[in-house]
Amino acid sequence: MGLMPYPGDDNVTSPDVSWSCAGFGMVKKWLAQAEGFALAEMDGFGGDRQ
Repeated sequence: MGLMPYPGDDNVTSPDVSWSCAGFGMVKKWLAQAEGFALAEMDGFGGDRQ
């Protein structure tokens, strides 16, 4: 399982991104860091933050 975000514009030549499940896990950690908290603080990842 992985993640492939792309714009829904039917442009097949646009620069799309594809991550493996492990790669997407890193992206989630980076996003949490950018927002100023650890992913482990989130509900569903061991914490109670919604």
